[in-house]
Amino acid sequence: MVDTITVDLDGMKTGTVLTVKDIPELMSNKIELQVDTDEIVLRINDRTNHTSITSEE
Repeated sequence: MVDTITVDLDGMKTGTVLTVKDIPELMSNKIELQVDTDEIVLRINDRTNHTSITSEE
């Protein structure tokens, strides 16, 4: 059983989608996957800052 996998996200751009098959450690013949290799592991989105708008009375 794989406990932890570290993925370097440095240089990945917004919109990048990482699937199981993109992680070499998971593509080993020594591992029996319980998920489809096309399953999304993560998706990089833009950071959105939400600010409160207060009205002056």
